[in-house]
Amino acid sequence: MMHSNKIFFVFKSWRTVFYLIICIFCLLILAGSSLIVNQPPIKSGAIIMLGGGWTERAKEASMLYKEHFAPVIIISDGGTRTKPSTKSAKQEIEWLESYGVPKKLIIPEFRAQSTYGNAVYTKDIMHKYNFQSAIVASSSYHMRRVKYIFDKVYYNSV
Repeated sequence: MMHSNKIFFVFKSWRTVFYLIICIFCLLILAGSSLIVNQPPIKSGAIIMLGGGWTERAKEASMLYKEHFAPVIIISDGGTRTKPSTKSAKQEIEWLESYGVPKKLIIPEFRAQSTYGNAVYTKDIMHKYNFQSAIVASSSYHMRRVKYIFDKVYYNSV
């Protein structure tokens, strides 16, 4: 009789673990989808491509360029705080060129080492070239953070 109670206890604890795993999985899915900001693009003065996304972001930016959403692409990538570098940005520029974007229409920004830096330094470029609007190309999981930071930095900007 004791043996069957012990088996029931193990089964009950496995059921609890199973439900816990299902709940965690559902929370991760919900949390992930809440990070995505997906707004339809509109014609703009520039496309701002944030570094770090490798080919995904370059493909997205070049597609937006080819569909005439903006005449230029600003690429913002100065590496990371712990490893400043222009190497990845130069690689991303090559990818943009391979996807059909002329080099003369790519404006590099090599100082940003964070999303905040992307916003600050691209704002300077936007003012320099008198661009009134931009589309930001980044990874879908990164867009809520990008939108929050760019909204703060570009607040009251024209």
